[in-house]
Amino acid sequence: MYDEIALSYNKLHKEEQLKKLKIISKILKVKKENFLLDLGAGTGISTNYFKCKSFGIEEPTNFPTRASFTKIVVRGIKSFGCKN
Repeated sequence: MYDEIALSYNKLHKEEQLKKLKIISKILKVKKENFLLDLGAGTGISTNYFKCKSFGIEEPTNFPTRASFTKIVVRGIKSFGCKN
């Protein structure tokens, strides 16, 4: 399913995600020296928002790889109990 919308994902959801991230950033006081692990990183909207060392885990899809975080591709995420 995500493969079908991957190229337009940021256009469709970026503003919505940024609104959520502003709320989250008020609760989480992420510092430059912190590490961030983003499970289901997708295009990296959430991962790139915080100015720290970031790692994104994503199942292989057609998501654009313009993100500036370290992308860790994991095959078989569904075997961990995650659903689409």
